[in-house]
Amino acid sequence: MSYSVDVKTSPNLEQLIKDFQIFMGTEKGRRWSDERKRRTKLYQRLLSLSHIDSLNEAEFSSIIKSLWASNIWTNKDWLVEKILEENGGIENIRTALKGLLYGSESLAERYDCFARKIKRMGPSMITEILAFSDPKRYCIWNEKPKAVLPFLKMEESLPDRVFKYQITGREYEECLKVLSKIRESLKTIIEDPDFIDVDFFLAFIFYEILPAGQKEKPRRRKGKEITIERPRTITINSHKTAQYALIELGNLLGFDTYVAPEDRSRIVEGRRLCEIASLKELPQFTYPRLLDTVRHIDVIWFKEEFPKFCFEVEEKTDVTKGLLRLYQVRQLDVIPIVVGPESKRRKFLVEIEKDPFYRVKSKYKFISYEELAQLLKTTKEFFNLKKRLLGE
Repeated sequence: MSYSVDVKTSPNLEQLIKDFQIFMGTEKGRRWSDERKRRTKLYQRLLSLSHIDSLNEAEFSSIIKSLWASNIWTNKDWLVEKILEENGGIENIRTALKGLLYGSESLAERYDCFARKIKRMGPSMITEILAFSDPKRYCIWNEKPKAVLPFLKMEESLPDRVFKYQITGREYEECLKVLSKIRESLKTIIEDPDFIDVDFFLAFIFYEILPAGQKEKPRRRKGKEITIERPRTITINSHKTAQYALIELGNLLGFDTYVAPEDRSRIVEGRRLCEIASLKELPQFTYPRLLDTVRHIDVIWFKEEFPKFCFEVEEKTDVTKGLLRLYQVRQLDVIPIVVGPESKRRKFLVEIEKDPFYRVKSKYKFISYEELAQLLKTTKEFFNLKKRLLGE
C-alpha cells in the first residue's frame, strides 16, 4: 500500500493522520496495535501499585525482554542478569521502579532519581516502562520521535541535545509537551488517544513514510537543521586519516560518531577530528568500568544510545592491543573491526586464532586502508547520485 505524502515538501499532518487511519485497518496495522495492547496489559499488571512490591525476577525479566530498547542485545538473559547484578538485586529495582511510577516528587525528579540509581537502563528503556505503565501520562522517547519530529517540523522547541544524548528529567518533560500536540491532533480519528497511540502514529511515519536516509537524527546547530557536508576526498595512509575516513563514513550512513578523547585534536585536511565527529561525549550506555575502556576505542558508530560498530586502527602498533580493547565489548551487540594497512591482515588472522579471541573470532572483521577508501568513495557516489536523481 502506498501513501499520499510527498516527502519532498513540508509534510501535511492532516493527511498523515488520514493515511494512518487507513494503515490501522491493514493486517500490519492490526498486528502493531495488538502488540501495543499486549504490552500495556503486561506492564499495567506487573507494575500496578498493588503488585509492584511483589514483582519477582522472572516478571522483571519479562518486562526487560519485551522492551523495544532491548532488541539491540543478542543475549537478553545476560542483559537481565547484569541489570539485576549491578543494581543490587530485585529488591532495589522494585524500590526504584515504585519511586519512578508512584513517587510524590515531580516527574523530572523521579526520572532523574531512577536514571541515577539504576545502571544499564537508558532513556529508551525508562520511557517505554513509563508509557506502557500509564499511557495517559507518559510518552516514549526513542529513535522514532527523534527522526519524525524534525520531519514534521516540530523539533524547534526542544533543545538540540535531546536528539543526540541521554535526556534529563526536565528534558523528558519538554519532550512530553511536544508529543502532546500530536496526541491532540489524533483526536480527529481516535476518540481519546493516549501516548501509546502517539507512538503508533510515529512508528507508522518512521517505518512506512520516511525514506531510509531521513530516519536518522539530523545534525543540528543553533536550533536549525543542517545538511551533511559533502565529505572531502582524502588519502588513507595513517592512523589519523583512517579515523577521519571512518567518521565521515559513519556520518554519511546516519550513525552518531565518536572519536577517542586522546585523538580529538588530531588535524586532517585542516579540521580536527572532534569537529567532524557528531558526538562530543560518550553516551553512558553501560556501567562505568566498561565505559572507561570503551571511551578509548579509536572510533565508534552509535545508533540511538548504543554502539553498533567499534573500530580500532592498527598501523604501527601490535594488532593484539586493538583486539584486546575490542574484546572488552564482546557481550554487546556490536561488530568489532580492526582497520589497518593490508600488511596487517596476516597478523590479524593469526592473532584471532589465539586465546581469548578465538572464542568470538567470527565477530571480528578486518578492513584494509584500501578497502575503507573504496567503501567511502562508493558511499559518497551513492549519496550524490541519490540526491541528483531523487532530490533528497
